[in-house]
Amino acid sequence: MKRALLIAALGLGTVVGFGSGLMSLHHHHRAQHDEMMQRLSEVCVDAAFDARGIARAGEPAARLDGLAAEVAARCAAAAR
Repeated sequence: MKRALLIAALGLGTVVGFGSGLMSLHHHHRAQHDEMMQRLSEVCVDAAFDARGIARAGEPAARLDGLAAEVAARCAAAAR
């Protein structure tokens, strides 16, 4: 009887543990995606303002890495 309860408890713990881990991975992926989309929109808006010669109030333009520079160039071209 004790053995059967132990096996059931360990099995339930395994299933719940895997479920919790998968939900955590899903949540992390969603948060990272939202953060990336926010950064992309900021780069695009900054590039559009720069293309039209409008100075943005606040922080100066940050140095862009390769992908952000490419996105900025495409957004600036679309803003013209």
